[in-house]
Amino acid sequence: MKVIFALHFAAMQLSTLFSSFADYLGSDEFRSVARDPAQANAFTRNRKLPLNAMIATMLCGMTRRVQTELDSFFACLSDQVGLVRNVTEQAFAQARAKLSLSALP
Repeated sequence: MKVIFALHFAAMQLSTLFSSFADYLGSDEFRSVARDPAQANAFTRNRKLPLNAMIATMLCGMTRRVQTELDSFFACLSDQVGLVRNVTEQAFAQARAKLSLSALP
């Protein structure tokens, strides 16, 4: 019984951690930290690749081609089995160039 309770408690803490992290990635505070100082207007508009989705993609541990990872990531977001071409590799590279070096230490 203690083991089941400990596992359930640990899972609750982990889900709370992920929830808080997701909230932080979507916050104005993170957006201002993540924005490259030379790109004052970066990540202010709603685009196909918002800042939090770009960061989540980067944190997933890309092991395949960038375009394949992007297609797979957006397929998961839209609950589809096949790959979804929502964002191009070039768009990802342009958005990543606007990211501050201190955003992901």
